[in-house]
Amino acid sequence: MKTAENREENRGMRKFGQSSEAPDAAGDRHILTARFRVSGGRTKKAGGDGAMKTLRKIGRLWTQLWQWFPPGYEFVWERNTAAVLLALPVVLSLRYFGKLREAVEWLYYVDGDRGRVLRPDGVAKPFLELAGEYGGLFVPYFLFLAIMAAFHYAYYHRETKSIYLMRRLPRRSVLVASCVRAPLLGMAVGAAAEAVLGVIYYGIYLLVMPGVCAPGFW
Repeated sequence: MKTAENREENRGMRKFGQSSEAPDAAGDRHILTARFRVSGGRTKKAGGDGAMKTLRKIGRLWTQLWQWFPPGYEFVWERNTAAVLLALPVVLSLRYFGKLREAVEWLYYVDGDRGRVLRPDGVAKPFLELAGEYGGLFVPYFLFLAIMAAFHYAYYHRETKSIYLMRRLPRRSVLVASCVRAPLLGMAVGAAAEAVLGVIYYGIYLLVMPGVCAPGFW
């Protein structure tokens, strides 16, 4: 009798354990799922917030560029012209991909049995032959900035007539800095844009050109 009672008691304990553990396990799963969703939402929100902060910083810099120009100087037209002259070569440089496609296609011929086959004597065109000319598209942008530096100096003569006051300042470098600061900033941005484009275009060149055709920079 005791043995039968013990068996019944053990069965009851197992059932009780199963019934008590199942809700706990299910609850744990729900809690983990909820935490995962919340953390994922926070990650997405953090990424979106970071992008928005970056855009806001760029927007503030775009509107506060007056700090880089001579006092009272109407900089908006110069800023907008420089932006157009910088965007123009970037857009025109996209023609590089058409030249790259033609250069890659030239390395192949169509065989009746084997289809598209690499030429045994094919040699890849150098990268500079395909993209080197686009560096010259940035020249008008840099020339414009150099001319604007001289224009800033003339601004103290013609507009404000404060050139003598600027020359009497304890630090004479203030006059030079106010004239060249904005153009130098623009030149740095232009050089960075040209370098980034060059790296991206050269990386794509190495990816699409067959290695056996000896692709090179020049």
